[in-house]
Amino acid sequence: MKWKYLLTVSKDMPGLGESWDINVARTSDGEFAWQTSGSDSEEKDAAIDTGSADWIADYLLENASGFESELLESLANLSADDMSFSPLLDATRARLGM
Repeated sequence: MKWKYLLTVSKDMPGLGESWDINVARTSDGEFAWQTSGSDSEEKDAAIDTGSADWIADYLLENASGFESELLESLANLSADDMSFSPLLDATRARLGM
């Protein structure tokens, strides 16, 4: 899998003790994968979970709480560059009621 960077959730946000990056990828079977990487990451190339766009959108929003607009902007840019990520953008927008 080739990981695509989405955003960094900053430790500067109240209540967070660290920062982490959120990355996504397309799997060989056409599903999506996501991962976080940061100071505590042990497995830099491992996916946290894989599944449908709907499934992964839930995880992305949960882990980007407070950074939803940045997440959407990053997913829109990624989808513009690679249309295969459009279902993930659509699923994320749907969860935000857009």
